[in-house]
Amino acid sequence: MTSAGLFPQAASLGALATLGYVGTVVEFHVGLTDALVLEEEFRLEITADDLVSLPNFNIYLRLMIDDVVSKPFGAVTLPAE
Repeated sequence: MTSAGLFPQAASLGALATLGYVGTVVEFHVGLTDALVLEEEFRLEITADDLVSLPNFNIYLRLMIDDVVSKPFGAVTLPAE
């Protein structure tokens, strides 16, 4: 499960509760409201400004591997052909 699209306009308590169960987070460019919530998920290593200004085809990830959460990191995806 990824958190993509969990926060359509504002971070409701239900959305925050759902995000609490997400181990792996993959985020493309998001708006400021969502970025402020997701900044906490990335343990403040990736800021809301980073998420808002993310270029096309770039992502930030936080993986859960064997019940251990990885350090957040960035990556580049391939554009659709």
